[in-house]
Amino acid sequence: MLPAHWDTLMGHERPPSAEALRNETIEQLERFNITKAITSGEAERLKQFKKAAPDRIIRSQWIPWDIKGDSLPDIH
Repeated sequence: MLPAHWDTLMGHERPPSAEALRNETIEQLERFNITKAITSGEAERLKQFKKAAPDRIIRSQWIPWDIKGDSLPDIH
């Protein structure tokens, strides 16, 4: 969601793909024994996180910055 150069400014390297980000995130949750994580983002990406770690991921509603009117994305 944020520009790639922000990662560099913060001293982080952006994962090369959404799949790599998901895998790295779940690895860190396991590493630090985080049993539940509230996760927000685009609906399809949330589905993939939930599928990869169904007992660990709690999906939450994500409201894009540019949303107009009263139409919210469906996370189900």
